[in-house]
Amino acid sequence: SESKISEPQYFGTRLRIWTVTLTCGSSTGAVTTSNYANWIQQKPYQVPHDIIGSTSYRVSGVPAKFSGSLLGNKTAFTITGVQTEDEADYYCQVKCVNSHDATAE
Repeated sequence: SESKISEPQYFGTRLRIWTVTLTCGSSTGAVTTSNYANWIQQKPYQVPHDIIGSTSYRVSGVPAKFSGSLLGNKTAFTITGVQTEDEADYYCQVKCVNSHDATAE
């Protein structure tokens, strides 16, 4: 997977909004909505849990600053307005159309 941190957007004189985007591809070809890509968050010492399902659907209770989408031939996960509380490991899970697990790159 790849990561990108955007330049901060400035609102007023002091507030900066940082955006982070992670992307994930599949060794079996382009990722599409048929691959049902999920993004999983695991905070230190906590059990991992889904935060984005089926490429772009936020799991109930997940803040709107987390979003999922397709970006080219990959699935993308974006956090808008990153805060220290968002520190975690983030994983993508991509299912092949033939129902076998794909290898994330």
